[in-house]
Amino acid sequence: GHLGNPENWQTMTENDDLKCGRYPKIFQTKNDELWVISENFNAEYSISKYDGKTWKLFSKREFDGVFLNSGIIQTEDGTIWVSDFSELHRYKNRMWQVYKSPEFPVPAKQIVLFNRSANNNDIWMAGIRNDVVRLDYSTKRWTTFRGLNFHCETPNGIQWFISKDGKVVS
Repeated sequence: GHLGNPENWQTMTENDDLKCGRYPKIFQTKNDELWVISENFNAEYSISKYDGKTWKLFSKREFDGVFLNSGIIQTEDGTIWVSDFSELHRYKNRMWQVYKSPEFPVPAKQIVLFNRSANNNDIWMAGIRNDVVRLDYSTKRWTTFRGLNFHCETPNGIQWFISKDGKVVS
């Protein structure tokens, strides 16, 4: 497409309170906010949010992150998800929540996020040279069943699992 006259472009820099580290990624939310995430291992800030007027910088003190941010997505409820090295960060109601491997089933490597399926509440996480994990975010909480691996769910809602010893469980 045509980008228009460069004289009409707006350039934003650190003078506008934008902090942009290595390998930046830009993401636009459903309500037209812009988020910029980047890899800033030793920096104070590596996540910025722009509301159309001002930038909000998120300090690493606001959440316990490594700041090797590799992915950003938004689920139907407006929640922002940012992947980090073996961590998944959730921004909801102006609060950060961190889910870390191995406490949660988050890949233990740098994480790639995806959620463009028919059900926009599915969050797919893939660790580099690691597992692929699907989080069904349509439920109100995460559930873990030790020793069971989810296999499938029937159209009438019955969930099937396979145990560590190879037994089928519903």
